[in-house]
Amino acid sequence: MLSQLYRDFAEPENMYEVQLMIFHVSDHRDPELVRNAWQALLDEGEWHYRARQNAELTPSFSAQLQRGRARAGVRARRLRRRRARKAVPHF
Repeated sequence: MLSQLYRDFAEPENMYEVQLMIFHVSDHRDPELVRNAWQALLDEGEWHYRARQNAELTPSFSAQLQRGRARAGVRARRLRRRRARKAVPHF
């Protein structure tokens, strides 16, 4: 179940926090995968931090931010549809 969650959602959608939670819960011991997920998460956080710092200096930043939010919304809807298709009926 966890490997399917990782393979179908967390890894292809770059959900680094979810990947790390799956590693923790499953007691996963591949140091390279864990290190890569942590590095990607930290890099993502650094990008957001730098983007906020530069917001006042970049006139088009708000437009970029809006496009990013729109893409995130599309991505979330796509994930919901994919989950709905793969949903297992509960008895």
